[in-house]
Amino acid sequence: MGGLGGEGLRGVEKRGMLSVECLMLNVDNDIQGRAFEFACRVVRLVEHIQRRRSLSARAIARQLLNAGGSVGANLEEASAAQSKPDFISKCSIAAKEARESRYWLRLLVACKLVDSKRLSPLVKEAGEIVAIITTIVKNAAKTKTRGTTPAVPFNIQH
Repeated sequence: MGGLGGEGLRGVEKRGMLSVECLMLNVDNDIQGRAFEFACRVVRLVEHIQRRRSLSARAIARQLLNAGGSVGANLEEASAAQSKPDFISKCSIAAKEARESRYWLRLLVACKLVDSKRLSPLVKEAGEIVAIITTIVKNAAKTKTRGTTPAVPFNIQH
């Protein structure tokens, strides 16, 4: 899992121009951690775009920010799901948001609004997150109900 690629954004982060402290957090390598780090990377990208890019790039960046942050938020909700269908629903929404994020990233590249070398690691990570969450949903759908103990959160490890 690389950064956004290129030293341009990292330089901005090092100078303290971004208020995001995501790099300082030590998150696990599970899907929730990956989704959180993905959201942090999206926030840094959007901050960069908001300062330097065209109106259309900024509009796309806002869409990306909404979708990119929603992936992890829906996985957090899934981990506290009240039922198996609720768990599957939240994870399915997270997968849809990851797909949408990948779309907006690809659009930024296709329209030459951001350099493809900077975004290719992020596009790849979005695709991997989609694949992992899709596997979680498929496995959850084919397993028996988890029981009647609502206090035990669902496991979203893959």
